[in-house]
Amino acid sequence: MVGFRFPAHVEGIEIAGYHLHFLSADRTRGGHVLDSRSSGLRARLDPANDLHVELPPAVDLADPDLAAATHAAIEAAEHGGSTFH
Repeated sequence: MVGFRFPAHVEGIEIAGYHLHFLSADRTRGGHVLDSRSSGLRARLDPANDLHVELPPAVDLADPDLAAATHAAIEAAEHGGSTFH
């Protein structure tokens, strides 16, 4: 499992809060972590506080239609329970 915690001031670029992904041991399945229960976890934290984002030249963050579509796509990915193979 790997993840990030995004602060509230990056809302719009990312969803604020924790964002976790998983990858199976055989690397054939992965996706968003929506819930987890485990015991004996070991965690490693990286105290990095930099955020570097690169966008394609055609992306206009000031476009309100793009912002709404992006938010809808992020919400669907985050809360839709989809996984990828």
